[in-house]
Amino acid sequence: MEWFKGLSADGILLKVEFDDLVVEENSDLAFVHCAVTFAAYLEDSCEKLRQMTNRFTFGLKKSNESWVIAHEHSSLPINMETGKGIFNVK
Repeated sequence: MEWFKGLSADGILLKVEFDDLVVEENSDLAFVHCAVTFAAYLEDSCEKLRQMTNRFTFGLKKSNESWVIAHEHSSLPINMETGKGIFNVK
């Protein structure tokens, strides 16, 4: 994804925040959904370069006494009037 290019350069710090985390589970199945905000900063000055918030959903199932991700979905919220992605939800 174009947004993440350049984040491996020296002096760039990526901060990740999880918000509105919801976990629903029973003995064999679980669903997790949350908002994840990625923000890139200049390490020296703490200047924010860019930010993006995605919605994540994970479907998990228990297999051999361990949880395994059976389904994953990520989406960027969109403006319903313009159809364009909203990068700065937070």
